[in-house]
Amino acid sequence: MEYRPSRVIRQVIQGPSPRMALGVTISWPAAAGAPSEYSYEDTLSTPHLKVTYKRVITYRLLDFGDLIVFDRMEGLTGRPTTGALGLLFSVLGEGRIVEYRMAILPDGLQISRGRARKAFFEVATTLTVHPDGRSEKGVPPDARFRDLERRLSAPLEIRYVD
Repeated sequence: MEYRPSRVIRQVIQGPSPRMALGVTISWPAAAGAPSEYSYEDTLSTPHLKVTYKRVITYRLLDFGDLIVFDRMEGLTGRPTTGALGLLFSVLGEGRIVEYRMAILPDGLQISRGRARKAFFEVATTLTVHPDGRSEKGVPPDARFRDLERRLSAPLEIRYVD
C-alpha cells in the first residue's frame, strides 16, 4: 500500500482533490494448486451479480470526506446474472470493473455507483445497499438521494503516478 499523496496522484484534472489517496495492491501467493481467481454470486442484489476476484487486484482509494472512490481498478470482473443486463452479459461475458464510488449515510444506507467495461461497452449503475446487505438498482425517490447520486456521478479525472 502506498499512502504518500505525491506517490499516488500526479495531478487532479477535473473534480475536487481528495483528502487522502492510497495505492492498494491485494493478492495471494502464486503457488502450485492455488487458484488464480475465485467467483461468487450475490443473490441478495437486484439484479443478481456474479463477481470474480483475480489473484492480484490493484486500485487507487480516494477519500473525499463524504464519499469514497475506488479508481483505476484492475483484477475485478463481474456481470449481472438476471434481468435485461443479465441477458446481454450472458452473451458478452464478464465486464472489467474500473471504478466504484460510494457514500454511507448516518442510518447505514449506502449509495454506490460502479462502472464496468467490456470491449466497446461501458455500463454505469447506481445502487442502494441497505444495512442488512440487500441491494437494489437506483436510489429511493427522495430528493436528498438524487443529489447524492449526481455527486457520485460527477466527472472526476485524475492522473496517477504509475
